[in-house]
Amino acid sequence: MGRPPLAKVSGITHGGITYHYPTKEDLLRGLLGFIRTYTSQDESHRRFLCGMLSAATLDPSLMDSCRQELSRCSRCRPLPGRGSLP
Repeated sequence: MGRPPLAKVSGITHGGITYHYPTKEDLLRGLLGFIRTYTSQDESHRRFLCGMLSAATLDPSLMDSCRQELSRCSRCRPLPGRGSLP
């Protein structure tokens, strides 16, 4: 089974994603901006998220153990209608 499309996982339409992020680079810039904003008060959290993003970029299979752990975590379940974890 392949990875689910971003639109399905995020709950945002494909058109909405491509309108705001026309290229993959724009999408990654938006994600990095979110990480900077979300972690602005916690440097260790920021380093962790940036490390995870780097690992996923280098070799997406490095995230497999994280996906498995998140799938077992009841607090980490996707919202209804948001698809599975990326």
